[in-house]
Amino acid sequence: MSNYNDFKNKNTQFTGTEGIKVPIGTTGQRGSTTGTFRFNSTSGLAEYYNGSNFVNIEGTPIVSSISPTSINTATDALPQNITITGVNFQSGATVTFRDSASVDVNSPTVTFNSGTSLTAAVPNTVDITQQPFDVFVTNPTGLIASLTDALQLDAAPTFTTSAGNLGTIFDAQDANHFTIVATDPDGGAVTFAETGGTNLSGAGLAISSGGVISGNPNDVSNDTTVSFDIAATDNESNVVTRSFNIIVKQSLDGSTSAKAAFSALDLINAGVSSGSGKYVNIDGTIVQMEYDSTDRFGDGVSGWLKFDSSFRNSYGSNLSPAAYSTGPGNAASWQSNYQNWTIGNQSSHTGNVGIGHVRMKIPRLQYARVETLTAYNSGSQTADDSNVEGQPYDSDISNGHVQYAINRSPQQANTSGYPVSIYNTNLSNSYDTTNRSQGSTGNLIYPYPGGLFGSAGTTAKTVNDFNTVSFATFDTSGVMFMSSWSGDSGSEQIDYSNFTMWVH
Repeated sequence: MSNYNDFKNKNTQFTGTEGIKVPIGTTGQRGSTTGTFRFNSTSGLAEYYNGSNFVNIEGTPIVSSISPTSINTATDALPQNITITGVNFQSGATVTFRDSASVDVNSPTVTFNSGTSLTAAVPNTVDITQQPFDVFVTNPTGLIASLTDALQLDAAPTFTTSAGNLGTIFDAQDANHFTIVATDPDGGAVTFAETGGTNLSGAGLAISSGGVISGNPNDVSNDTTVSFDIAATDNESNVVTRSFNIIVKQSLDGSTSAKAAFSALDLINAGVSSGSGKYVNIDGTIVQMEYDSTDRFGDGVSGWLKFDSSFRNSYGSNLSPAAYSTGPGNAASWQSNYQNWTIGNQSSHTGNVGIGHVRMKIPRLQYARVETLTAYNSGSQTADDSNVEGQPYDSDISNGHVQYAINRSPQQANTSGYPVSIYNTNLSNSYDTTNRSQGSTGNLIYPYPGGLFGSAGTTAKTVNDFNTVSFATFDTSGVMFMSSWSGDSGSEQIDYSNFTMWVH
């Protein structure tokens, strides 16, 4: 007791560097004197008695870092352990994960490694969409430490653009071609760049930080596949990569015979401006045609090739011209060096039914529009249409061409006459008798579904007399033919001239 008396009512100064020795004992060895200060060897903390219970004296815990800071649940499904580093951790501490919506989820297991290290499990009950997560450590004494926005889940961006082929472009196209998209689960900005090589940039293309692939591809002589890897990086520097490819095709711009277009569509893809002398490949025959890149007829279709009397005069003999006829006395022939054609020339007819038609190859197309057509009718007999509708062209069947024709004589001013038709040998050999005047009819379309003549003589038609007609789809491999025919009986002779048709 004398020691206590020595400190009574005295202002005492402690000196030295080693510290003051205080009583040490277990929790079971505590006394009950108010103001008693001691070290509890059970808890490892200093404590004092306040008259009611012992109160721990401890350092405030601090969370300095966690590892890992990001977990990809696609490859590492929750729960997953993290290590928490700091100071003043206590055995029995709990760990809580608080999401961006302020919802707390406790770790199901916490391991006390030391006063500076804890291991805690991230449970599968956290809401991944509400990341990032704050990490809280609560000591048994109630003191709390936290680290804000410490943990990311699925933090790496996710591609929404499928891997592999993005599509096909032409080497003359200078434009924004494709957009690659990836999103960050926590809503951060994502940037894009080619990685692991320079295949994309080496092909004359580039990707912007926003994922847009643009540029004018290097010229190619055949279809070329450009393969490349794109890295998507979020605002936390998380990166994911994906492999893509683009097929670059040679632009068939019609500038040379080696770059001959197969259709107006090729010239559209090559970005060609209007002009004459464009090289076009018609089923292996290279010709030169006039091209109009505009919406010539104001019906939403741009890009047209001109097929007219002058073209037939220049190339008709090379484009499989043929004249067919059936029945006694019937004839169908090309006249004036293929510039005009004559059908059904009969000076004497005995009454037998016959059909005459001529035809030649034309460029691949989906749409057609006749612009002008002049025809001379020397016949005088009324066509008996109803008896022969759908009659086969026997001489044409063996060649795989038109097996059926709607035989409505253009001599008469009926609304169902088809003086000009286009057919595709690659499509179904059938026609739709219900919708035949509406445009697409299997392998046949009719640029002018209407009768030409009310009496013998010359009749001229202009662009407003015709409609744009189309096949249901564009065929990239079929052989296209233009065909025209006359009556089925009588001394009918229909001579066509001044013919202009545009095809797309």
